[in-house]
Amino acid sequence: MTIRILQKVLPLLVALFVFPLPLPAAVSLGSLFQDHAVLQQEMKVPIWGKADPDEEVTVSFREQSVSTKADAQGRWRVELAPMKFSAEPAELIVKGSNIITLKDILIGEVWLCSGQSNMEWRLEKSDGGKAAAAEADLPGIRHFKVQKIGSDHPLDTVSGKWVVARPSSAGGFTAVGFYFARDIHKQLGIPVGIVQNAFSGSQIEPWLSDAAFQSNPRFAPILQRYNELLAKVPEAKAAYPEKLAAWEKERDAAKAAGTPFTTKQPYPPAGPGSDNWAAAFYNSMTHPIAGYGIRGALWYQGESNLGREQEYRDLLPALITSWRQEWKQGDFPFYIVQLPSYGSKPEVWARFREAQASALSLPHTGMAVTIDIGRGTENLHPTNKLDVGLRLAAIAKANIYKVPNTEFSGPLFSKAEKDGTALRVTFTHADGMTPHGEKLTGFEIAGADKKYVAAEAKIESNGTILVWSPGVTDPIFIRYDWAVPEANLYNSANLPAAPFRSDGPGIK
Repeated sequence: MTIRILQKVLPLLVALFVFPLPLPAAVSLGSLFQDHAVLQQEMKVPIWGKADPDEEVTVSFREQSVSTKADAQGRWRVELAPMKFSAEPAELIVKGSNIITLKDILIGEVWLCSGQSNMEWRLEKSDGGKAAAAEADLPGIRHFKVQKIGSDHPLDTVSGKWVVARPSSAGGFTAVGFYFARDIHKQLGIPVGIVQNAFSGSQIEPWLSDAAFQSNPRFAPILQRYNELLAKVPEAKAAYPEKLAAWEKERDAAKAAGTPFTTKQPYPPAGPGSDNWAAAFYNSMTHPIAGYGIRGALWYQGESNLGREQEYRDLLPALITSWRQEWKQGDFPFYIVQLPSYGSKPEVWARFREAQASALSLPHTGMAVTIDIGRGTENLHPTNKLDVGLRLAAIAKANIYKVPNTEFSGPLFSKAEKDGTALRVTFTHADGMTPHGEKLTGFEIAGADKKYVAAEAKIESNGTILVWSPGVTDPIFIRYDWAVPEANLYNSANLPAAPFRSDGPGIK
């Protein structure tokens, strides 16, 4: 009898060892749901992750408890009801086949900080940044840095962790994001989380999804450019080992001879998923975090697209629109840092600033003018990040947080009207307009031939500015701080006038 039972059971035991039953998958959370996280106040809070298909998952936070079941792909998602801000740390508990307990979770304001190196620029490298970091014992400010990586397909996760602002940690935060967060936190007394999602040297194209490119026929030339590059990838990959071997041979020969060797190592051939390839950073850095509750986004990028302003006029609005669709939070605020001037091509920079400003035609957008920051320093990375952060914060304080008496913009061109042989210019945000210097500079006017000449300007008692030049007796067009070495119009909030030209495309 015992032998017969063993004969029946033994094959089953062998099968279990050879083909073990699958163990339950541990319930997991999306990448931003970690200890020390900040959850967005006053709106539904999405929480998501993975589990076994059809597994029940329960999320508990403060007085709320919400349950759901994972779908056939093992994905689950719940929404917590809107909550008022709280600096009192709490635990967020997720229960399924296992239990996850997140500690020190706050409720406040969350802002996405994206772009290229000027957004990535660390606090400790900015003017006064080391001192600011040394004083940053600010448990109400949290920072998450998304790991920089590209991908040729959308990913589900990113690497990074929430870090509390302390003197030992704040120096590594994005400087612009830190100064922005510190000002909001100080003004409102609300926790602030900043998600640094930036990549130095990045163009705008890798931040857009494939869907965004495919949905707009105006991007056909851009896609064609990438397709032409793609066709060259196999040949470039085949030739790369030989190029690398030649470089290594030269390097070793120089070392043996004791001579300097400064030739840079050849880069591997670029292709889909490579740095600055279309959609690469969207796939790997933005898609995995899209949907995390945020108040808005700060965007500091453009240097790597310089010279392609016509494309940028379409690309930046497309990025804003596509991210808003991806987040499913409606038209969340999107604030742009307008670039200053740099180098020997001021006209190119001027046209690009105008292209950036064109995105302001979208709702709930804003722009921090930085034309005066770093002027004349010939530094592609102006180290005054404090004023950039404060100007962005002023836009948020005035338009979102409704802080009384907050001016968020310098003088903005409204219209120019003929006044004899002069032009009378009207501005908005014009309270207390004044020059930084003995007299106004930076204005130019032109007649029908559009040949601009430097002009005189003075602020009239009615708050307009009269602009004239003996060389133009019938002025029609006017521009300010377009491609000049110096301009100095500010308002009473000490914010600079935005560059403009009356004969250009304007804001569409």
